Amino acid sequence: MKRCGKLAGIGLALILSGASLNTGCTSSLISYEQEISLSEQVKSKPYLALLEGLQPFSGFKMKEVGEQISRDTGIAACATSGNCLEHMKVIRKAWKSGQKIYVAGFSMGENEARVLAEQCERKGIGIEVLFLIDGTSVGTIHGIDGKVVDIRGYDPPYAFRREERYTEKNLENKSTIIKYYDVPGEHLDIPRNSREIIEFEILESLNR
Repeated sequence: MKRCGKLAGIGLALILSGASLNTGCTSSLISYEQEISLSEQVKSKPYLALLEGLQPFSGFKMKEVGEQISRDTGIAACATSGNCLEHMKVIRKAWKSGQKIYVAGFSMGENEARVLAEQCERKGIGIEVLFLIDGTSVGTIHGIDGKVVDIRGYDPPYAFRREERYTEKNLENKSTIIKYYDVPGEHLDIPRNSREIIEFEILESLNR
């Protein structure tokens, strides 16, 4: 058992080291230039924070989704690989300006999205919609007064996909609405195939 555990640890280390060396994926940081631009945008626009899945596999998938949603809807959007709290500096400015906040996490980024929502709750910041996209496991959802959108793919392979759906038992706030979508595609196709759903839910909330 020790040998198996050691080999698994080595395998994970190799994956993570490969992700850090790979330049073909979304950064874990929001650059100074991005922060300046986003800070100006959120004075008058809602903000969408996106979290990638495990790198290098997730690549730029959520970043590309965010860029297209920004073009289609006019909102401000930014993606990071992990490091969810990197978004807090922009989120605080958007909230101070009275703008709505949206958070979306894909695969392992779904866990990061829940952590970000919890941190926002601690700071007294409300999340309008939390998008949980084809994640690896369910967990407690903190700090959501609005809506949780649970998106799951239904094509194989299922190796990295949670089978469970989020239910009321996962909600800290039992009045939170949960909406479910099933979309076609293998795991790494789901961000792109979910884009129109995310756009629809954002536009619906902006029109309320």
